[in-house]
Amino acid sequence: RYSVLERDAALRLELGIDSRFVLAFVGRLVDEKSVDVLLEAVRRSRRGLGDRLHLVIAGDGPLRGALTTLAEALG
Repeated sequence: RYSVLERDAALRLELGIDSRFVLAFVGRLVDEKSVDVLLEAVRRSRRGLGDRLHLVIAGDGPLRGALTTLAEALG
């Protein structure tokens, strides 16, 4: 039997984010959601936190390709 904490710990290990701060966006990838602004904010925040900050984006929409390209460009 799993507890919530054990399951969360196992998922963090599986995703490689066990010792990181994790931000999540869940929603449709459209202009109105300003996910591009979120990506830029995370890039700026990583200057102080380094690799300890991780952003997870769950969603789909017309901007998926452009946001993937932007995320890759921002590192």
